[in-house]
Amino acid sequence: MITLWAGLRLGAIVAPGNSWWSEPEVEHAVRLISPTLVVGDEARLAKVPEDTTKLDIASLQDPGELQAPPRPPGQEDDPALIVFTAGTTGAPKGVVLGHRSVIANLHNLLVISKRLPHQLDLSRSAPVNLQSGPGFHMGGVQSLLLNLLGGATVVFLSGRFDATEVLELIQRERATVWGAVPTMASRVVEHPDIDSYDLSSIRSISMGGSSVQPRLLDELRKHFPNAARGLSTIYGMTETGGTVASASGALMAEHPSTAGRPLPVCELYIDSPDEHGDGEIVVRTPGQLLGYWGEAQTDLLDADATCTREIRVGWWTACCSSPAGSRT
Repeated sequence: MITLWAGLRLGAIVAPGNSWWSEPEVEHAVRLISPTLVVGDEARLAKVPEDTTKLDIASLQDPGELQAPPRPPGQEDDPALIVFTAGTTGAPKGVVLGHRSVIANLHNLLVISKRLPHQLDLSRSAPVNLQSGPGFHMGGVQSLLLNLLGGATVVFLSGRFDATEVLELIQRERATVWGAVPTMASRVVEHPDIDSYDLSSIRSISMGGSSVQPRLLDELRKHFPNAARGLSTIYGMTETGGTVASASGALMAEHPSTAGRPLPVCELYIDSPDEHGDGEIVVRTPGQLLGYWGEAQTDLLDADATCTREIRVGWWTACCSSPAGSRT
């Protein structure tokens, strides 16, 4: 988190890496983006090619009274982040998000969570957010930025996801908010000792990354009774800069399998649906990517392209751009 904020403050483009990548995957990412500097711990840096400039985070010292450098000049569409895709159909691609993309996504999330400055109840204590998703994922990046922007306390797992540790941290740290993918939530509610933990502090549970089954919602309401009205689901992509649709409360109660309604200033529609309603999900959002790092920008987005398409065929997902003139 320190290098994320420091890099943005310096005007650098920050590219979070997956700490579970194999050595060939690390080499692919490094060769793709040609980083000026790679910061990590000893175990991760051991996978980085030798001809790369590295910095072991253990060597960093307390900056003491050092003054921050002058804020660099820049434009809203200058690249801010390179976030890698999952690489389910090939090697991970580097999705380039501009400062506009990041800020637009945060604005949207603040609106739907009612955390804009004039909406805050200053008499209530700041939320305590249990961050169980990976920080290199788009969901993790947006959660880190949103919670620090809103003054929340962020609690991290010590390593890989572990259902027992989640339950222990919720109880010990009195977490009020928990975000997870549905498989994580399922592992928690299926924990054999879940009823022995005090989970009453949780007021909100947000899920994304895959569809949420009605049975899982029922189990969450059972084990997290104070979050019964605070269950929500979100939908988005790395290419859209994060979340573009969400559902919570009454909407989820009425339509348990919904991905929600479009967020403010986001447009969604299903293009060419078949008899089952399946088709391309077409999105227009100010948070969308500038392009893929290392690929010619005109091959993906040109001056007139304002939409991002997600094409779903079974469990296969691919992304490409759509010209502005097509049904927006």
